[in-house]
Amino acid sequence: MFAKWLIRVAAFLAPAECRDEWRREWLGELHASGTRQAGRGPVRLALGAPWHALWLRLERWRPATLGADLKFGVRVLAKRPAFAICAILTLGLGIGATTAVYSVAYGVLFKPLPYRDPARLVQLWESNPLFNWTEATIAPGNLLSWRDRNSSFTDIAFYIGSESRRSDLSDFTLTTSEPIRVRALAVSVNLFDVLGVRPELGRVFVAGEDIPGRHRVAVLSNSFWRRAFNADPTVIDRRVPINGVDYQIVGVMPSTFTFDHADTDFWRPIATDWAQARQTRVPHYLRAVARLKPGVTVAQANADLSAIARDLEREFPESNKQMGAGAGLLDDWFVGLSRRPLQLFLIAVSLVLLIACANVANLMLAQLADRVREVSVRAALGAGRSRIVRQLLAEALVMAIAGVALGAAIAVAGVKVFIALAPPSIPRLDEVGLHPAVALFAAAVVVVTTLVVGVLPALQAARADLRNAIGDGTRTTAGPSQRLRRVLVAAQVALAMVLLAGAFVTLRSFRTLVHVNPGFDVDGLVTAKISLPSTRYADQGKSAAFFTGLAGDLRQVSGVAAAGAAAVLPLDGQSWTGALFIERQPAVHGRELRHVSVTAGYFAALGTPIVRGRDIADTDTAAGERVVVINEALARQYFEGQDPVGQRIAFDQPSPKTRWRTIVGVVADHVQDGLGSPVKGEIYDSIAQDESTNMFVAIRIARGAGGGRAISAADAVAQLRRLIAARDPQIAAFDPAPFADRLAASVARERVATVLIGVFAAVALVLALVGLFGVTACAVSARMREMGVRIACGATSSQVRTLVVRSHLRLVIAGGGVGLVGAVVGMRAASALLYGARPLDVASLGASLGLLVLAALIACLIPARRAARVDVVNVLRS
Repeated sequence: MFAKWLIRVAAFLAPAECRDEWRREWLGELHASGTRQAGRGPVRLALGAPWHALWLRLERWRPATLGADLKFGVRVLAKRPAFAICAILTLGLGIGATTAVYSVAYGVLFKPLPYRDPARLVQLWESNPLFNWTEATIAPGNLLSWRDRNSSFTDIAFYIGSESRRSDLSDFTLTTSEPIRVRALAVSVNLFDVLGVRPELGRVFVAGEDIPGRHRVAVLSNSFWRRAFNADPTVIDRRVPINGVDYQIVGVMPSTFTFDHADTDFWRPIATDWAQARQTRVPHYLRAVARLKPGVTVAQANADLSAIARDLEREFPESNKQMGAGAGLLDDWFVGLSRRPLQLFLIAVSLVLLIACANVANLMLAQLADRVREVSVRAALGAGRSRIVRQLLAEALVMAIAGVALGAAIAVAGVKVFIALAPPSIPRLDEVGLHPAVALFAAAVVVVTTLVVGVLPALQAARADLRNAIGDGTRTTAGPSQRLRRVLVAAQVALAMVLLAGAFVTLRSFRTLVHVNPGFDVDGLVTAKISLPSTRYADQGKSAAFFTGLAGDLRQVSGVAAAGAAAVLPLDGQSWTGALFIERQPAVHGRELRHVSVTAGYFAALGTPIVRGRDIADTDTAAGERVVVINEALARQYFEGQDPVGQRIAFDQPSPKTRWRTIVGVVADHVQDGLGSPVKGEIYDSIAQDESTNMFVAIRIARGAGGGRAISAADAVAQLRRLIAARDPQIAAFDPAPFADRLAASVARERVATVLIGVFAAVALVLALVGLFGVTACAVSARMREMGVRIACGATSSQVRTLVVRSHLRLVIAGGGVGLVGAVVGMRAASALLYGARPLDVASLGASLGLLVLAALIACLIPARRAARVDVVNVLRS
C-alpha cells in the first residue's frame, strides 16, 4: 500500500506529457515485483521512483538538450528575418541606451569616492540670509574657530574655493622652451590626510610647509606627471620653474585620485599666517572638508556647527551677523546640480526600456498568432505545455543574447559619445566607464527582458484552443492575446507621450535660452586669459601697466576695432564680492556687491554701451580719485529715480579712513552667471586702482568694407601672442578662442539634455509605432473574412480604411490620455531645471499629442489599405 502511494506522489515530479505512462509503467513493475517477492522488496523498488521521475524532468535541461533547443530557435528566427531583426534591434536599443545612461549615472552618482571611508567625509559651508548666501565660502577666522571648538570632526582641511560649488584653480606658467599652462589648487597641508589617500610616488605635504616664504613644494597629479614628465619616477625632489619660482616636487598622486576638478595639474600648500588668519572674519574664500568622528551623524555635526556659529555671532557681531554654518556629505556636494538632470535621464531611459520590452512582447505575440497551427500540431503529437514553453523561451533567449551583444556595442559607443558631449560642469566624468556593477545590472535587465518577452507570449501560445487551430487554420483563437497586445500598445503610447512632451518642453526651453540677449555683441569678439607671475609683478603698478599697455598696443593693430581686459568675463559666473556701503543711504549698508577690475576699452571691446556718464579711462590711475562704473541693475536697485553719477560708494564700514569710490558712469547690463540667469548689481573699477595678475583680454575685430571681418580670429590671436612676447617672452595666452565658442559652451548642459531627451523620445515614438503597426496588421489578418463580407455587401474602400484606423486610433487616444497625465506630472518635477518652462506647457502637450496621433495614423494606414484591397472572390470562396 505504501509503495503504491509513493509512486503516485512521485508521478508529480515526472514531466506532464509522460506522467500517465510513467505511472502505469511503475505500477506495473510494482505489481510484477509483488508477485515475485514479498516483504520489503516492493517498498525498496518504490523508493527509486522519485529519483527516476526527477531524472526525467532534469534530463531536458541538460546542455545537449538546451543546445538543441537554441539551435532550433536560431533556425526558427532565420525563417522570420523581419521579425527577428526588429526584435533584436528593439532589445539592443533598449538595453544599450539603458546600460550607457546607467553607466554614466553610476560613475557620477553612485560610485564611491576614491577616498578612505568616504561616507565619513563632509563638506562645510557658511550661510547668511542677509546676503542670500547658501553653501557659501568660509572666512579663515570662522573656519579656524570651527576647528578649535567642534566635537564632531577628527580633523578639518580646507582649500581655495569659488562662489560656485567648485574649487578655484589658479593658472600658472611652467617655464620650459615654450611656456606651458598649468593649473594648481591651493590646499591645507592636511587635505590628503583628511581624505585618507596616499601618493603613488614620494609623499604628501607635512606640517610647516604652509609657512609663508619658507617652502615651495608641489604634489603632481598622475596625468600631469605623465604628460609633462613622461612618467619619470626620478621626478621626486626635482625643482621646476613655475611662474618664475622654483617648486620642489615632493609627490605624485595615483591615477585614481581626483578632487573636485579633474583637470588639476598640481596641488600646493596655502601659505598661511595663522595669527593673522584667526583675526580674518572677512573676506570669505575657503572651502572645507572634514572627517566625522566614529558614531557622529551629519545631523549632529550640523547642530554642533550651528551652536558654534551662534557663539561667533555674539563674539563678532559686525562680521558674523546672522552668519550660519552647515555640513553635507562630500559625495552629494561634488555631484551638486548634476544629480537632478541625471536622475531625469535615468527615468527617461527606463521608460525607453519598458517600451522596448513591451514592443518585443507585442512582436512575439503577433508572430505566435501566426504559429498557432504549428504549436497545436506539436501538442497533438505529444509535446507537453512545458516542452512548448521551453522551446519558445529558447527562441526568446536567442533574441536576448543577440540583443545583449548589440546593446553592449551601443552602450560602449553611447558612453563615449556622452563623455565627448558632456559639459565640464558634470563631475567625475573621468571615472565613467562600463563598471562590473553596471554589467551585473545589464545582466539583470537581460533576465527580466527575457522573461517579459518570452514567458508571457509562450503561456499565451500554450493556452491556445488547439482543436480549433488544427481543425481550421483560418480561424484565430488568440482573443486574450489580442487584448494583451492592445493593452501593451496603449502602454507604449502612454510612455512615448511622456517622453515626447518632455522633448518638446526641453526644446522650447533651449530655444528660449539661446535667444536670450547677452547684452553684448558676440560676433567678432575674441578672448584669451593671461596669468602674470606674482613674484615678478608683485610691485604696485606692474600688472596694471602690463595689461593697460597690452590693451593699448592691441588697439593699434590693423583690423582691431577695440581691445581691453577684465578680471572676469561674462558667463564665467565668478567675481569678487564685498559689502556695499552707499554714502547718505544707511539703509543699504552691508549689502553684498559684485566687483570686477577692468582696463580702458573693455566695454567697447565687449560691445556693451555706456548709457550714462563715462567709461573707465587710462587716466584713472592709482594716484588719482578712485572711480567706478556701475551696471544698470545696480542703478535700478539703489538709485531708482536719481542720477547715480557723482555719488560715492565704499566696500568698508564708513569711517574717517573709508576709501570712497565715485560713480562716473553706468554701463548697460550683460549676462554674468549664464544665459537666463538674473543680472545682479556689479561695479567695475580701473585695474590701476585695484590690481590683478589674472585677466582676460577681449579683442573686437573690425568689420571690413564688404561687411566681413578685416582679420580672422586666428590672426587676432597671433597678434596678441606677438605683443605679449614683446613685453614678456615668459608669458603665454591661455584658451584663446572666439567668444561664440564660450557662449556655446555655456549652454552645453542644456544642449546635451535636449539632444538626449529628443533621442529617447524619437526611439520611444518609433518603438510605439512599430507596436501599433504590428497589432493593426495582425488584427487585419484576423478580420480578412469580415472585411471581404463588408465589401461584398456594399462597403467602400474608404469605409473599410476608416473602420480599421478608427478602431486602433482609440488605443492611441487612450494611451495618449494616460500619457498626458504623466507628462504634466513630469513637467512639474522638471520645471525648475528648464529656462522659461511652465508647470503646464499647453503648447508642448498639444504638439506632442498631435505628432503622436499623426504618426499613429500613418502606422495604421498601411494595414488599413491592405484590408481595403482584399480579394472578395477568394474570401467568399474560402
